[in-house]
Amino acid sequence: MKLSDLCRVKSGFQGRSSEGKTYKQIKLKDVTKEGIILFDQLTEFESQNVNERFFLKKNDIIFKAKCAENSAALIEEDLADTVATSHFLVLTVNNVNQVDPAYLAMYLNSDFAQSYFKINAQGVTVPMIRLSTLEELDVKLPTIEKQREVAKAYQLLKDERAVMEQLIQNREKQFKAYLQNLLG
Repeated sequence: MKLSDLCRVKSGFQGRSSEGKTYKQIKLKDVTKEGIILFDQLTEFESQNVNERFFLKKNDIIFKAKCAENSAALIEEDLADTVATSHFLVLTVNNVNQVDPAYLAMYLNSDFAQSYFKINAQGVTVPMIRLSTLEELDVKLPTIEKQREVAKAYQLLKDERAVMEQLIQNREKQFKAYLQNLLG
């Protein structure tokens, strides 16, 4: 089934900073290749008026469209006054009883979709996936129960990866302290 049959796709926020209310923005660097949003790194900007359609809502999926690493991340809760920059495409599932948003985010990060993106990327210096190219992606949809099961397994994998990375960082700190104590 084509992605365009499953969800609406729109561009991220393209506004400029100006004096006014403070908003948060998600930039390319704030999303890992595994689809983890680094919320503690989000930057703020001021603007007089940001159209409400750009605010990220629960179950939206942000897709890194204008970079060498096309990955997707699920917005797991409503984010007050937060937008994704224009380097992203934002997907909103039409019917969450037919398509699990977490499954769709996982699918966009899977080898199946990544192969499609590599073949269909445009641009020489900065590869880019056009909105129309994303909409043409063929998505394999098992039952909603299977989608939820796969999405849960993918979340566990991401959680485990985060724990392992933290463990490695802790071990590096321990070794540096040991070396400092021994040689310093």
